[in-house]
Formats: sequence, structure tokens, C-alpha cells
Amino acid sequence: MKKRTTVLQLINSFSLAGAEKLVFKLAKKINKKYFKVIVCGIGRPKNKKIQRNILNNLRSSGVGCYCLNKKARKERIETFKNLFDLFKKEKVDIVHTHCNSPDFYGKITSFLTQKNPVFSTIHNSKGYNYFHEKFLQKLTTRYIAVSNLVKKYAISKLAIPKNKIKLIYNGIDVEEFRVSDKIRKKYRTKLGIKKNEIAFLNIGRFTIQKNHSLLVESFYRASLKNKNIHLLLVGEGNLKNKTINIIKRYGIQAKVSFLGYREDIPQILAASDIFVLSSSWEGFGLVLLEAMAAAKPIVTTNVGIVPEIIKKNSNSLLVSSSNVKNLSFLMQKLILEKEKREFIGEQAKKFILSHYSISKMVKRYEKLYLQFR
Repeated sequence: MKKRTTVLQLINSFSLAGAEKLVFKLAKKINKKYFKVIVCGIGRPKNKKIQRNILNNLRSSGVGCYCLNKKARKERIETFKNLFDLFKKEKVDIVHTHCNSPDFYGKITSFLTQKNPVFSTIHNSKGYNYFHEKFLQKLTTRYIAVSNLVKKYAISKLAIPKNKIKLIYNGIDVEEFRVSDKIRKKYRTKLGIKKNEIAFLNIGRFTIQKNHSLLVESFYRASLKNKNIHLLLVGEGNLKNKTINIIKRYGIQAKVSFLGYREDIPQILAASDIFVLSSSWEGFGLVLLEAMAAAKPIVTTNVGIVPEIIKKNSNSLLVSSSNVKNLSFLMQKLILEKEKREFIGEQAKKFILSHYSISKMVKRYEKLYLQFR
């Protein structure tokens, strides 16, 4: 029997961030007849319960898992040693890195040991360093961009040769987001959403990028004209307390729920009525695809990847970035027009099925791996 190709996926940690979720889906769905997949987290988890659940889920799908538990800005030599031992133990054939820290440790370790083919997915259109990439691209077989925007960014800002970058869009497993009306009702009660309330949902880290201050102010303005609305916020981050203070200043604490890190995103999406994204920039915005797969109407800022996947007035409503007045107006528009909400949601789901299926994404990665094996 022909030996399977061992692919090592290197990530920051076993968390529910966008890059990590992509890796977990790829690791679970890839053809195990031809590939043995190992996922390794460099850093320590912020939520041990979530990490434990992710590890159990991956292992039950035949995926090998390692966590190096590196302390931030410490234990660099130990991390290289641990990776060297892992490469040797698992007889790694291909290294696939995601985000800055895994890129650095994975590529250097591979070069110093086995000189494996190294692939690196760029997940965002900001946050990478030109000088770092000038060095690391010499150790990289191919880069993968998750959108045309990211590809252009890699070429223009990071000076990565065009012929060294492959475009592979992220994919969504639509079946994960088929949730019954019974579960929807159950979750609405669980989340404290009243029967006649319209629930807005935002999923994202509390960072400058996600621009929660724009979201909260727009929701506040909408609440002045529409009393029966509620805002669900999923995520954690450095700016969470700042967001809480803004909400207190507007006096809308009773209308906003902070849900923290969550593993039940399909159920929370089902419980919501409208998805809203207020980001200042996006490399891909996986949550948009998830909301579309759940047939939710979307109001979003027109930034980054958004124009590539959003068709104005067809599968979503767009607003220019940082425009409180317009974002609030579109939120109110969907509150009042139930038929429009349903139409946009159905169009969004059809778009995902035809353009961003998980099977298409996995096949493209499999083809890339086999090409350089």
C-alpha cells in the first residue's frame, strides 16, 4: 500500500479564530486514504474547555493533535526543539503554516531539518511584515491567499512573486447550519430573546479591526425607533470593556447580550434574525459565509473581502465603513421589512452553495499538496 502523505498544520492555538476554524475543517474533511493530518498549536489556549472540545472532535475524526503550550514572547528555543522532535516522530512530508508565529517557527524548523515543501496561508490583508516575509518567502514553497484582496496585498505590500501565490477561497459546510425551528425557539429562550424581538448578531474579537463602537452606536440609533430589538455579541478581546462602557453610556444594557467564546455558532445564528458586520477591514470574514450558510440577511461595511462575496441588495446590504447613519438606516430597514429579510437570506444561502462549498476548498488543497509531494 502506498504511504500516505503526512501533512502538519501549524496554528497559533486550538481556538475558534477564523484561521484555526479553516484548519480544523480542512483536517477533518481531507481524504484520509491519501493524507495523514496532524494539527499542532504553538501557543497556550485562552479557553481550556474549548481547546479540550476541539481536540476531542479532531481526534475522533482521525486527526493527530499536539499543543506546544509556548508562553508569549518566551520559550523560543524550546519551541524549535519541540517542533524538531515532532517532525522526526511523525515523519512529516508537508508543512502548512497559518499566521505569523506558526509561519516563523514552522518554516525555520523545516529548513533546518528536513527541508519539506512548506505552504503558508495568508488569512488577512493586514498584520504581516514586509521584512519578515522577504526572508521567510525564501523558505516557502507556495503561499495561499484566501481572497483576491489578500492576493493583491501579498504581491503589492509583501513583495511576494505572483507565481508563488495560489488563490483558494475558504469553504463552508452548509449542513452544519441546518438547524430546526425547534432548536431556534429553544435557543432564543436560552439567550433571553423575547418572542417579538428582532435579534441582531455580531461574531468577532473585540479589536480595532472589528469596530464594535460603530456597531453599538448604530444599534443604539436603531433602538430609538424600534423598541423590540436585541443585540448578541459573540467573542472576547482587549476592547471588550470599552464596548461595555459605550453600551452603559447609551443605557442599552438590557438590549445587549455578551456571549463570550462559543462553540454553538450554528444554533446562535439560527436564534438570530439579522447578522451585522461592522469591521474596518477584513481579509476574508469567515463569519460572513457562516451567516450566509444559515440563510441570514446581512448588513455589513463594504471593506476588504466583502465586495468579492457580497452582491448588493441581492444577498446582503452594504454600507461604507464607519458610516453610523447609513449602517443604522439599513438595520432599521431590515427590522421593518420581513419579506426582504427572508429574500436576502435565501439568496445568500444559494450563493454559498454554488461558490464556497467545503468540498471544493478541500479538493483544491489536496491537489496542491499532491503537486509538490
